[in-house]
Amino acid sequence: MNSEKGEIRQSPVTFARLPIFDGKKNLWGYELVYLSAGEDKPISPEIGDGLTPDLMSGTSLALDQIMDREKKIMIGFSKRNIMKNLPYALPPGRTVVMLSSPEGLPEPFIAILAKLKKDGYQVTVPWVKKPQGLQGGV
Repeated sequence: MNSEKGEIRQSPVTFARLPIFDGKKNLWGYELVYLSAGEDKPISPEIGDGLTPDLMSGTSLALDQIMDREKKIMIGFSKRNIMKNLPYALPPGRTVVMLSSPEGLPEPFIAILAKLKKDGYQVTVPWVKKPQGLQGGV
């Protein structure tokens, strides 16, 4: 932020699409990974709260130009951006909302995920194999 003018400086952002294959090695869709163009580093969903509706809608337009509309797009969102309804900037039916962790989700957040699902979005969480010897539920 420029303290003199109160302006927010945004770094250029680009995205990469990483192919996702099904069990039969057919292309299922793509995971989108956002990169800070100035640093060539991935933007983590949990710290990527700088992702905006404008960036998401721009992504949606770009995807229509470079991808088959039948393929899914999987994007990691921070909990904050899901609470801001940012996934709605992308098309339902082909967007998969990826959570970084399903643990400790408050009830209002679960209600938002249920609404996303009802509205045609898929929600996925990472699966982590529990080490042997660990007791109790997930």
